[in-house]
Amino acid sequence: MRIHHLSAAAIPSRTANSIQAMRMTAALASLGHEVTLFCCSGEGAPAVDPHVYYGTAPTFEIVRCPWPPVRGVGSLWHAQAVMREAARRGLPDVFYGRHLPSLALAGRAGRPLVAEVHLPPAHVFQRAALRRIFSSPSFDRLLVISESLRAEYLRLFPRLGPARVVIARSAAEAAAPEGNAVRLGGRPAAPRVGYVGHLYPGKGLEIITALAEAMPDVDFHVIGGTEHDLSRWRVRRTSSNLLLHGHVPPGRLAAWMQTFDIALAPYQHHVSVSGGGDAARWMSPLKIVEYMAYGKAIVASDLPPIREVLDHGRTGLLCSPDAPREWCAAIRRLIDEPDLVRRLARDARRESDERHTWIARARLVLA
Repeated sequence: MRIHHLSAAAIPSRTANSIQAMRMTAALASLGHEVTLFCCSGEGAPAVDPHVYYGTAPTFEIVRCPWPPVRGVGSLWHAQAVMREAARRGLPDVFYGRHLPSLALAGRAGRPLVAEVHLPPAHVFQRAALRRIFSSPSFDRLLVISESLRAEYLRLFPRLGPARVVIARSAAEAAAPEGNAVRLGGRPAAPRVGYVGHLYPGKGLEIITALAEAMPDVDFHVIGGTEHDLSRWRVRRTSSNLLLHGHVPPGRLAAWMQTFDIALAPYQHHVSVSGGGDAARWMSPLKIVEYMAYGKAIVASDLPPIREVLDHGRTGLLCSPDAPREWCAAIRRLIDEPDLVRRLARDARRESDERHTWIARARLVLA
């Protein structure tokens, strides 16, 4: 089967969107399909090999189409360039993706159309594109990432019908660390508590900073962040046991992730995302399922979308997002109870292998 994956991601870049685009395309290709990923140019392109950067096998073609930096026009221009390239390569058996203007144009081609969304429509233009997609005779189904997002789309577009809105939560697969283990720094005997992700407002570095001050015997390792965000947090840092390591390419994260004793996901009640907006009600955090895949003991925020993935006391410990004392108590409990760490890690890994792989997610596209 030939599949055209229409992504709005810039590749390579540091966004979760770009990671998902590469991993999903690789999973579709691993199922034996001929897949082409349509995207726009990212940081360092074309000098950076995307497959090396993301740690994916070179089993699919990547086509970068222009996206002029003109507000309100660039996305439409990109969609037209994507469809020209798609037609030039021959129409696929399935169109799939997250770039709504491209999908709206693809609806004219008479091929099955599978759309994916991670947020409700933010403005009238997105609503118009979605209506056009849903009204196309080619439209097959809509993938969403959480129960709450499914309910919202059924409320906004009641003609969709429940059978056509499918939950496809974030996915992950653990990769073996390459070469020697990463030396994180810090104190050799101190417990290593880690966080991987962006440093946007609401991602939880406020909580991690408070934890570092309250638990001086523990080292807190933060991986990720733009140079701007890192410089801002380095100025605010007051504890030497809070180590900010900066960005690590996704293809190299395995060696870092394996060094954590405990992994944190301290999302707040409002969570900013790279494209703007608040994702707290709708999200399916990529980092949580990655922690699960690597068999980490997880402490995460007790929020509805996270409860869809983590079971408190079985696959992780959940704490109130804005209660640092709860987080301190949970971390201290894990430090004092190694058997609990092993049990949480084992059950999280098993849950990941059974429910949250990229292959399982790719099969939802082709169901």
